[in-house]
Amino acid sequence: MTTDLTDRPVDLMARHVDVLRGYAQRVLVDEVPLLAHEDLDRAARDNELVRIGTPLGCTEKEMVILVYGDLLNTRPSCECPACRGRRRPS
Repeated sequence: MTTDLTDRPVDLMARHVDVLRGYAQRVLVDEVPLLAHEDLDRAARDNELVRIGTPLGCTEKEMVILVYGDLLNTRPSCECPACRGRRRPS
């Protein structure tokens, strides 16, 4: 991973988030492990995301939601009141 210092921080964050989402999709949904070089890239992008996002006022929770938000909302629901309340009316 190389960082172009001429890019705006928000643009760099967006690129990191896109790649990290792809890695998360592969590991969590497709259940395909990352190759060694991909895992190193993932770790570097995680660190860079925090390094850029923190001064911009992003909390760790917000950064996690940026990367994993779509994946976290696809969990199966049960019949408990909380899950029933999250379902959309048909």
